[in-house]
Amino acid sequence: MTSDRYTAYTQPVLQQEFVNEDRLADVLGDSDGWAAVVATSKRAGEAWANAIRSRKAAKSGTGSEDTGCAENLGPFIVSHNDSGARPKSNAATSNPFLVLTGDKNSSELTDHLQRHQVVYEELEVYRTSPRSDIAQRLAELLEAIVVGSNRGVDQAITIWFAFFSPSSAEAVLHAETLTTTAEQKYWYNHVASELEQHYRVRIRFRMAAIGKTTGNYLRRQGFGDVVQAVKPNAEGMAKAIAEGQFEKMQL
Repeated sequence: MTSDRYTAYTQPVLQQEFVNEDRLADVLGDSDGWAAVVATSKRAGEAWANAIRSRKAAKSGTGSEDTGCAENLGPFIVSHNDSGARPKSNAATSNPFLVLTGDKNSSELTDHLQRHQVVYEELEVYRTSPRSDIAQRLAELLEAIVVGSNRGVDQAITIWFAFFSPSSAEAVLHAETLTTTAEQKYWYNHVASELEQHYRVRIRFRMAAIGKTTGNYLRRQGFGDVVQAVKPNAEGMAKAIAEGQFEKMQL
């Protein structure tokens, strides 16, 4: 997202590794034993594709590009299960859904499946951990943003943190503990304070979430002023940020 008002910077904060690859290979060898395979994230889909490449075997799958999050994916699976498009998965029939997850997935999807008596099994296929250099990289990026903004003395700079998952938000918020003061709860506030003194500007941080799960995580961390994308994609995030900025200007 680049315009006269916004410039987007991408900073990876998480690293992932595939796990249980032997078990996933077994699934490919017994593809008729499952009603369908459900990838709960892009990384889960990549784990599935990696297993297919390794075994040179595949089963046709069902997807929906419009589901976007667990809140929508659960009803889609239930609807699809009830439609007869695939062999049904329930207490009276044999084949369960195989739900491919990471180590930090929310239970929203599986809770929905349980409520509707859809039989499933979960398989963790990747694990996520924070990068060790998050604080250093983001501190350097924050300074570059301030320098590049060309703001004058005492002018304000609004910097948005746009999070696409709770795990990425957690990684950033808790990347490093530099201070314990109430005014500077998170490490980046300490960095901002030093930048404000050095460059004589005022820095304000805003939070944006890709969807409900990430938004709720940020609110639980104490951020009340969180904007949330209506559609869980980059365009939806950009629109939420623009509307959130405009609303603040009208107050």
